[in-house]
Amino acid sequence: QEMVPPVEPPEGFEDARARLEALTLMAPVEHAQDESPRWFVHRWTAGALARRASEPERSEAHRAAAAYWRWRYDRMPQPREQDIEDLLEARHHHHAAGETDAAIEVTELVISQLETWGA
Repeated sequence: QEMVPPVEPPEGFEDARARLEALTLMAPVEHAQDESPRWFVHRWTAGALARRASEPERSEAHRAAAAYWRWRYDRMPQPREQDIEDLLEARHHHHAAGETDAAIEVTELVISQLETWGA
């Protein structure tokens, strides 16, 4: 299975990431079970960046985030509990992007697993 996420960083990402990291507004986060790089962005920094983006840019970012979290669910070998967390992240981003049908589909996956567990 393909272990590279289906997300391409936007143009200028590396420069922006380096600047935010130098200002300590963004920091790398390492996970033992996961080789892919992750970044922590302070909530107020993320909010400021989101406010600067246009509605189409925000929607596209949410679509890309949903694709990433769905990819993790489909491809990453991980505990089922982590699958649920990834699906809930995907659901949030589908909903924020206005992709109601996709959000409902993910919700049904989560509900099915929770019902299986008796939750």
